[in-house]
Amino acid sequence: MLITAKLRYAVMVMVHLAGNTSIPTKLSNISDFQSVPERYSEHVISALRKSGLVSAARGPGGGYYLNCSPKSVKISDILEAIGEEIRITRCDNNGIGCLKDQTQCKTHTLWDNLGNYIKGYFNKISLNDVLNEDFNISNNSSLDSNYVYADYNSTASIGNSVKENTSYILSYKTLNPSSVHQAGQRVCKILQDARDDICSFTCASDNKEILFTSSATEANNLAMKGMKEYVQVISAVEHPSIMRSVSNPYIISVDCDGMINLTELEKILCKLQGKKILVSVMMANNEIGVIQPIKEIAQISHKFGAICHTDAAQACGKIDVNMEDLGVDLLTLSAHKMGGLTGAGALIFDKNLQIEPIITGGGQEKGLRAGTENVIAIASFSSAVKQIPELLGKANRIEELRDQLESEILKIADNAIIFGKNVDRLPNTSCICMPGVKSDVQLMIFDTNNIAISSGAACSSGRIEPSYVLLAMGATKEQAECSIRISIGWNTTGDDIEKIINCWYNIYKNNIKLV
Repeated sequence: MLITAKLRYAVMVMVHLAGNTSIPTKLSNISDFQSVPERYSEHVISALRKSGLVSAARGPGGGYYLNCSPKSVKISDILEAIGEEIRITRCDNNGIGCLKDQTQCKTHTLWDNLGNYIKGYFNKISLNDVLNEDFNISNNSSLDSNYVYADYNSTASIGNSVKENTSYILSYKTLNPSSVHQAGQRVCKILQDARDDICSFTCASDNKEILFTSSATEANNLAMKGMKEYVQVISAVEHPSIMRSVSNPYIISVDCDGMINLTELEKILCKLQGKKILVSVMMANNEIGVIQPIKEIAQISHKFGAICHTDAAQACGKIDVNMEDLGVDLLTLSAHKMGGLTGAGALIFDKNLQIEPIITGGGQEKGLRAGTENVIAIASFSSAVKQIPELLGKANRIEELRDQLESEILKIADNAIIFGKNVDRLPNTSCICMPGVKSDVQLMIFDTNNIAISSGAACSSGRIEPSYVLLAMGATKEQAECSIRISIGWNTTGDDIEKIINCWYNIYKNNIKLV
């Protein structure tokens, strides 16, 4: 392990100074205490002085003293001050590769990740923690006050009104809306009110039905598997819940910005004329935020006698979602993407459509989805849609913060890539390629710095695979492997953006030389 004696000694010097704050400490005292030559002590202290961590006092009572609070000094600051670099092992040859054929061995990423973990650990431990021998990271993280949440596309923060408007339900003795007694019917009314609220919000007409599910994933599965007699046409960038619920679909390609090829859609539908066709294109992509022209897609679909479904789970709460204006026949929503609780999704669909249930059992949800409904999550769904007008009012501010983030990152690295930057996107979403730095390395360091982001790509058995969305857009495998998703929201502040930018800069600066 290549953590040098110089770093160990520099930390010891800082701890010694931090523990003796009454008068400046002489160089001879520091050297005697640590049992090292004065010349070596002077060399280390000189580096600490240049960084501003240590100052010198002249005169007979002169010596050295700490120039800042021990709480504000991280071990990573000392590491940077003395110009040392942490590497677990020299597993390459100046980035060329450690094997004879100049490729990287199987263990290469293991050592890099471990090195980055140690860097993150040093960035969380302060000089004060060392003085107090308190190395409990969970106590040092100050999660509530310093945590930056920038993963709204995974799940949005729960709205205050949602908490207030659903907490009363916990006082109910029973929560089974299928029961015919008074207690059951009172709960049943909560579900019916939620149906009315959601249909009203999405402007769904009277010929539409709303079905509650456990999630948008289940709703998408129901739309695809429940209409399996239809020939299915989907885009190359659909959510996995669509991708993995269809068999042998026709795939509509996308361009370099992630927009689907409408001409190709028409050609596919023309070829399939006379058959029962279901077209499914998501309204806004969860990874890159690109907004598809759903209204035009629905018009093209109907021209060829096809029905049209859109997964609007990622869009609702960030942009306007009007089912009648879009003209779609089926629409998927999710409560927790718009500030509600996890555990509730919805499929809104034309009553004339014949959908086969994929979960059978009781007669809940008009026989289309068996199982007792998650009443609290559905009630939160209703509350969440009511707060959306307020959230949409914050969209311009969120977009300004996103643009500031992207602008500053491009100043740091002009070869960074912002995917979908040239087309309409959700105001909160940035999918960014950091050249030469793998996404798992970025995620780990962001996390150790109390910043929540995601890769946006599928994670299987702890390994992040290259995003099929980015590959479909023409990104290289290397670019896809170095991309992260930053999705901000209504609680994001300018200070949060600054922290994200600074962390991005430090990751890039400290890791790009390893490429």
